[in-house]
Amino acid sequence: MLKLNVEKLRAYMEIKSWSERELARRMGLSHSAVNRVLRGEREPGRKFIDRVLLICQGLTFYDLFYQNPFPNDNINFTQKLGYSKSY
Repeated sequence: MLKLNVEKLRAYMEIKSWSERELARRMGLSHSAVNRVLRGEREPGRKFIDRVLLICQGLTFYDLFYQNPFPNDNINFTQKLGYSKSY
């Protein structure tokens, strides 16, 4: 599952003085679509990935994206590591 490095993108946006709406405008996407990706409610699609890389000069794919090692976000961290609550 591909995840956006939101902190890195927001830091870039701050340097450029871009709001979420300005980022969306520059990407040619709706504000709501960009906002859902930034909040983690939606995975970045191909169009989002292509366009964010075009406008964020100086940042690479590897700066902005990473692979989620735990694709099932509904499992808590201790379950992900194989621990149980048997104290």
